[in-house]
Amino acid sequence: SYMKPDFILLNQRQLLKPFAKYVGTILVEASCWKLFCNADPDDECDCNLDLRFQDGSVLSFSIKEDGQSIVANPTSFDKPLWAVSDDTYQYEWQRLVLTKEGQWKSLVGQKLTQLESIILLWTENRQGQEIKHEALAGCRCVFEKGDYLIFTNGGDQAQWFLNQMPYHSELESGEMCLVPIC
Repeated sequence: SYMKPDFILLNQRQLLKPFAKYVGTILVEASCWKLFCNADPDDECDCNLDLRFQDGSVLSFSIKEDGQSIVANPTSFDKPLWAVSDDTYQYEWQRLVLTKEGQWKSLVGQKLTQLESIILLWTENRQGQEIKHEALAGCRCVFEKGDYLIFTNGGDQAQWFLNQMPYHSELESGEMCLVPIC
């Protein structure tokens, strides 16, 4: 029998597995790079989210260029290189510490208790055969007081949500599923 699609499915669900060791660590900062145009933030251009923990470890999320997937890394996201300025528009990347204010502040000092993969599911019909596909569309980080953070690829744009689930209908319809990493 032909086993390759099963390997692909398994692979997408296992991508965040190396980060299971982060469970139990205490968050000290969440930050991102933000593009500013003439000193105003460009809300169309968020590219990453870095979570820094008390033990010095980092969990960095960024999007893939396929418009649906994300990537996780154990190192901070470097300042993006592209920012073209001209006589009219001055572009500049600035590091924003999200946990300095508002709701985000409550995450500081909380222990990460769970990581979940947000898996996008779809079926393709190729020559009369149904082929199932999956993509790692996001990650949910759950903290000890019940707060949770979601990082996702919103179609070529990084998006994050604090204590908000953007995919209620997709989870109900089976277009997406949450897979605990540990």
